Amino acid sequence: MLNAPAVEEIEPQYNAEVYRYIEYFTGAGRSVFERWLMRSGRYMTLFRERVQKEGLPPDLVHLVFVESGFNVHARSVSAAVGPWQFLRSTGRLFGLTVNQWVDERKDPEKSTVAAARYLKHLYSIFGDWPLALASYNAGEGTVLRAIKAQGTTNYWDLRLPRQTEDYVPQFMAVLAISREPEKYGFDDDRARPARWISTRSRSKGTVDLRAIAKLAECSYDEMQAPEPGGPEACGPGPGRHHHAARAARQGRPDPLEAPGRGVAAFGRASRSSTGCATNETLQGIANQYHVGASPWPQANGISRSSAAQARHGVDRARLAPRSGPGRDRPERPARIDRLRAGA
Repeated sequence: MLNAPAVEEIEPQYNAEVYRYIEYFTGAGRSVFERWLMRSGRYMTLFRERVQKEGLPPDLVHLVFVESGFNVHARSVSAAVGPWQFLRSTGRLFGLTVNQWVDERKDPEKSTVAAARYLKHLYSIFGDWPLALASYNAGEGTVLRAIKAQGTTNYWDLRLPRQTEDYVPQFMAVLAISREPEKYGFDDDRARPARWISTRSRSKGTVDLRAIAKLAECSYDEMQAPEPGGPEACGPGPGRHHHAARAARQGRPDPLEAPGRGVAAFGRASRSSTGCATNETLQGIANQYHVGASPWPQANGISRSSAAQARHGVDRARLAPRSGPGRDRPERPARIDRLRAGA
């Protein structure tokens, strides 16, 4: 039991279940853990700083290994999303914006702050980290009911859903390995932080990240990778002011400041209009563009029921940005804050 102030570091606890997962992560699951370790380098410093700023042990960042393997795009079968695997309702409860344009559950910084606040809330209920972590996985109601029914507050003695019974031992195993990676045969350099820099500019209207990637002399995938909290190919909301990310390699001038190379010169998200076939559905069209279906009827001035039956010509481009003339294939909608700094 860890009945200690929340700000103190978490010491690994060892038992047969913890050793079983240490053996797995260093044996059959080594390649999986190495992949997690490599991903963690990009975010570990940021996550630790934000968790500590919220008054919690920085070691809680190792929960992300278990939740998502530091995959910011992770989505579970129960529709939990992002590195900290928030459900939509829980994310909104702790201040995250989730709508058709932005899903802050994928935002590394904002989701970490939300997760830290949720964990602080859970610790205030239980005063014990194993129980708080179990509640993060199963919900505090499940754990409280188990405590009441079984008459113990010792996590290791509680009977809980199988996934939750595995969850805390996995965290303890990850924590133990991360404390001494060389002891378990892992190269600590694999988790060294990636080098990124960040600048922002304000832009009116949607902006295609392919254009910004071209200006920054990096790939579109690199532009997407660092901070996946926003939409996927353009900035939110036509006609709205928003922050569009700039990407610049370290040691070079900001490409967006160069004369004649601004966003306006290269790539606002353009639109085209097409009709829809009589057998197409609203959801089917929306799926082609990887966006929600709900905004389409209003954007096209028709009722949802009519659009769903595809009895009107739907202006697909109202919500489907594309880059450059003559491109008729669907494009994924966009991410807005992406920064690249090469070594």
